[in-house]
Amino acid sequence: MSEMVELINPAAEFHRKNVRRSAGLPTMSRKRVALLSNGKWNAGALLEELATLLEEHEVVVAVRDAKRHYNHDIAVDVRDEIASTADFALLAIGD
Repeated sequence: MSEMVELINPAAEFHRKNVRRSAGLPTMSRKRVALLSNGKWNAGALLEELATLLEEHEVVVAVRDAKRHYNHDIAVDVRDEIASTADFALLAIGD
């Protein structure tokens, strides 16, 4: 008689957190944005196009950076610069 053995159970329990969304910006005009890519080419290309569109709507690109490698964390100095100079941030992940 054969016996079934479960090796891996890919199902995970989902736990919803009660978090509040930020109020958002009433307008993007004259706001400062930080654009950060994960370092892959398509992410950078997407952010360059987005920067052009945002600048047409009076959004100032305050920080423009890319992670050195997609698998690395954001450098502390870049994170601090984003926190101190930008009103909002857009992150792009591309392959």
